[in-house]
Amino acid sequence: LLILLSCTFSGCTGFSYSLKGGSVPGKTFSIDNFENIAPLGSPGISIWIQDLLRDRLIKETSLKYVPENGDAHFQGTIVSYTISPVLGTGGTTVDLNRLTVGLKVTYTNSVDEKNDFAETFTNFDDFKSSEDISTQEEELISSIGNQIVNKVFNKVLADW
Repeated sequence: LLILLSCTFSGCTGFSYSLKGGSVPGKTFSIDNFENIAPLGSPGISIWIQDLLRDRLIKETSLKYVPENGDAHFQGTIVSYTISPVLGTGGTTVDLNRLTVGLKVTYTNSVDEKNDFAETFTNFDDFKSSEDISTQEEELISSIGNQIVNKVFNKVLADW
């Protein structure tokens, strides 16, 4: 029984998982301070999203953060921050509003330049119109920021 179990488990060690077309671009990464040129929104939104990206790269890759000139280099600009009505109540009032954020990312890879891109990533989250945006903004930005960072991360590392 012991021999059978050891043969069974040793057969499982050959399994490996890799992301489709993904590879870690070099050994280091750097992120310029993200700018916020959107006419509305919190001035801190660019820093929040920049920190989310940095933390994700540190936690989920073998890349080391360097202040500048990383093998993988990110620049970002918040280009849109809009609030729009989503769901009416049947009358003239609105029950839900949608916060949409757009982040333009310029990515350069000194190891493999064919992976460079400049692209705008957008995402949104809905909130009750009866509540003030300022009381929910941090939670909304965290949710939207994580979704945008997910898209950037997949574009750079997973090639999806």
